[in-house]
Amino acid sequence: MIPVIGGSGFIGSHLVREALFRGEKVRVFDRAPYPEDESEQPHEFIRGDLSDYGLPKDSLRGCDTVFHLAGIAYLWRRDAKDFDRINRQGTENVLKAAKQAGVSRQIYTGTESINDLRTALETDSMSLPLIQKMRVGSFILGQIIRGRRRFPLVLMLEPLFRCNLNCPGCGKIAQSQGVLNTEMSLEDCLGAVEECGAPIVSIPGGEPLLHPHIQDIVAGIIKRRRFVYLCTNGLLVPQKMHLFNPSAYLTFNFHIDGLQKRHDSLVDCPGAFERAMSSIRLLLAQEFRVTTNTTLYAGVDLGEVARLFDFLTELGVEGLTVSPGFNYEAASAADQFLQRQDSREFFSRLFSLARGRGWRFNHSSLYLRFLAGEDNYRCSPWGTPTRNIFGWQRPCYLLPDGYAKSFQELMQATSWESFGNDRDERCRDCMVHCGFEPSAVLDSVSHPLKAFRAAGSLFRRREEIS
Repeated sequence: MIPVIGGSGFIGSHLVREALFRGEKVRVFDRAPYPEDESEQPHEFIRGDLSDYGLPKDSLRGCDTVFHLAGIAYLWRRDAKDFDRINRQGTENVLKAAKQAGVSRQIYTGTESINDLRTALETDSMSLPLIQKMRVGSFILGQIIRGRRRFPLVLMLEPLFRCNLNCPGCGKIAQSQGVLNTEMSLEDCLGAVEECGAPIVSIPGGEPLLHPHIQDIVAGIIKRRRFVYLCTNGLLVPQKMHLFNPSAYLTFNFHIDGLQKRHDSLVDCPGAFERAMSSIRLLLAQEFRVTTNTTLYAGVDLGEVARLFDFLTELGVEGLTVSPGFNYEAASAADQFLQRQDSREFFSRLFSLARGRGWRFNHSSLYLRFLAGEDNYRCSPWGTPTRNIFGWQRPCYLLPDGYAKSFQELMQATSWESFGNDRDERCRDCMVHCGFEPSAVLDSVSHPLKAFRAAGSLFRRREEIS
């Protein structure tokens, strides 16, 4: 028997439908009745309110896994205490009941609506639209209920390596001219999206806006209801933005590695920072979603990074993506990369400055804890598979150790156990989000209370910028 708390809701009913289709017995607990128009109904239905009474005695009897999807998903409520009463206290009631019943696994899909707005702004580590959280959460739950151990969360789709910058820390542009002039076709790009099935597609490069069919690639992905993060350095945005329409499914993700002097130096292009900021303002004025991606290298100044995040937050970007740089073998400046212990110390100090500043990170709270050295994970390269002009790159976006002809071959024929910080010297200092964010997300799903506590504790300490 599979108990689904909140099984009458949007995500819950989808989960129940999938479980019934697979022949599972399902017990639903909800304050609202299960939809009558569903052709198949759950085997058992228990009506009640989690916050007032918790789960009825024996409601989790004989179960080894419980799915908890109940809560208030709205952004506003007349009585703000409802969020605490239902979302926090209700979740605690589920966890207590699961512990008492000896349930070994608890799968939780939460909401950003946990406390009042001020508290949420101080502690919420992720800044994503509700529709994206719901669709990605539903996808993860579907994979878990199917019993899949490895599955993709983000497809890294590289339609070309060509770029209009020559950054010393980049390993992608260190290719022959013939390779740089090669592009994936529209058909190959959309075929990879279908083949992989990940709910999110990140389009890095190179500079994707150089691709002659980039607008059709993006439109095709959105048509398939996948979320697109279109990476860019911002230089071509004024000439290309008319090709796109604002959508909850499209985000422009800007590569910003510092304030003006440092950023321009790292990308070896005077004026690049100001042009990128101008492009961000243009997109925000047209109501596009905009995030930034900041890669940190050796010698970076803590105060400058804090001022950069203050600046980007005030500018109005939706979320900040951050990670230490990866030491590409082909990179022309190998001495500028942070070692793992240096990264942990830097991020620990950085996050101690965050409380009250309104920084919105485009990461799970557990990945941020990992960066700060408060958690440790093995990488999950299968969570962010890469498709580029050569095929399906193995094992990951950062290491080109060969290519598979299909996504299925990549997943089944790659020796995933051969890679990791303690198994491959090249991975020793890696802490990049494309490898470790999937591990943190899955840990959040498996241990919701841990993730809940992490969101509230990560930014508690406050120090002054020296």
